[in-house]
Amino acid sequence: MGYAVTLSSFVALLLFLLSFALFCSLETKMSDVLSSTARAHSRIYAMRLDERIRVDGGLITGSTVLLNITNIGAISIPVRFFKYMDFIVVYRTANGIRVVRLDYDGSSADRWEVLRVFVNGKTGEIVNPILTTSGSGLWDPFETLEVCIYLSIAPIVGEPIFVLISTPHGSTTSYTVT
Repeated sequence: MGYAVTLSSFVALLLFLLSFALFCSLETKMSDVLSSTARAHSRIYAMRLDERIRVDGGLITGSTVLLNITNIGAISIPVRFFKYMDFIVVYRTANGIRVVRLDYDGSSADRWEVLRVFVNGKTGEIVNPILTTSGSGLWDPFETLEVCIYLSIAPIVGEPIFVLISTPHGSTTSYTVT
């Protein structure tokens, strides 16, 4: 009977040690996951702070809206990320108020596209040129994009149009075109 008690105590101790080792291993992995998540969140937050835009002016012409948008942040925004930008437009039509999210340069009737790039008020750029046809280039700090917004339903003439723009990492700006 003494041998059975000793053996069962040994097995219980062994199970306890294995459980403790497994728990420590899981705790280390969990801490690694939480740590990497916190680092990723910190990087995205830092990019959001560095990624800022400003609308410098706008013009309504029928069912289109022209906007000049300047990158006033510290980092460039790749053209391939333009599809992750949100353009939300709120305006009044003959049928009431319309809220629409625009596609980037797509086949949708409600969309936005880049027409021109200005550097220091002049058309054209030399560094990291934006080529919308191939989706390459960078929207560098202090470059201004002339953006055209196409609306499928015409706004009421003389009524303002509200535009909310979000960058790929979540920095936002808004503008009311009159």
